[in-house]
Amino acid sequence: MKFIVERNHLLAALTRTAGVVGKRSTIEILRHVRIETFATHISLVTTNLDIQATINVPARIETAGSTTVAAERLREICARLPEGAEIVIDATDPNRAEVRAGRSKLKIGALSADAFPLLLTPDDGTTLEAPAGALLRILTIGSASMGDAQPLDCCLLDCRGDVVRAVSTDRGVLTLCDMPAPKGFDLKGKVMLNPDTVAVLIRALGSMGADDMATLTIYPGKMLGAELGGMSVLSRVVDGEYPPYERVIPDATAAPFTVDTDTFKAMIGRAKIASRNVNLDLTEGAMEVLAHDQASGDSSEEGIESDWTGPDRRICVSADKLLGVLDFIRTESAVMTGALGMRPMLITETRESDWLGVVMPMVGSK
Repeated sequence: MKFIVERNHLLAALTRTAGVVGKRSTIEILRHVRIETFATHISLVTTNLDIQATINVPARIETAGSTTVAAERLREICARLPEGAEIVIDATDPNRAEVRAGRSKLKIGALSADAFPLLLTPDDGTTLEAPAGALLRILTIGSASMGDAQPLDCCLLDCRGDVVRAVSTDRGVLTLCDMPAPKGFDLKGKVMLNPDTVAVLIRALGSMGADDMATLTIYPGKMLGAELGGMSVLSRVVDGEYPPYERVIPDATAAPFTVDTDTFKAMIGRAKIASRNVNLDLTEGAMEVLAHDQASGDSSEEGIESDWTGPDRRICVSADKLLGVLDFIRTESAVMTGALGMRPMLITETRESDWLGVVMPMVGSK
């Protein structure tokens, strides 16, 4: 196998697929990229056995064939070659690939492409096509609260026919984002994505233009496929049942009150200096943010006017979890709920919103 490829094109492709390389694997070939020649391009494939990424790169083919080489080693070589250089890769020797550019000549180890494990695409998938910006938004918000133990260490794609929803929770906070399903998308069902798959999708979508079209193909209970700006991704989905998250979402009309987003975030940020847990004390027409660390004695107290009209209420929450939800607010003010008792607190925007966050109260709420 021998071909000539432009350095910038090859480097960009290796960089885009790098997140799927099994870098920590003890299986050497999983740290490799599979390269195969076609009439006018080469195909690069990386995998960690759960996720597979494929991308095509224009090339001039001199001798057809396939091989695998260490992905990070080849990427590092490309990164150190001059901008716009033409790279000749000769893998005639099945155990060694020669990389030449100008006067530079390097040799790196190679393994047979036949030993490279490839994921097989299932049949009968349902395809969702949407702008990259919309998919990036629901995955970013919907995966923001993934936990660290199964099944909560996943992001759930909940397809409801007319709406595609991404949701995650670690039992302390829940984030959820909806996107209207395009016309003709009629899949109903739930698919759990592992954190590595979510990270690969978010990275790829973020490198695309917001209006560029991307596709997700859902094979319920089997795999997830994606076409993302010239890169194809195939990933296993997580087996199991996701907890019934809808049960913890409070009624948005239950004891709501409004806060100025920037002012409230700043208050929570100052209170966090004293303690990671804060109290929101609501009285008619006012709210105080209190924090106290018993070990150090540090404390913080700050009050503002409020449109709260219910009975006196104290909500104890984690400052970090509260700030994590508030970071997604795009409006000047946010709507929050303050129902009595150990009830979850809902946070969303004042206008019709495609997302919401739920923060679980801590002991001390009343």
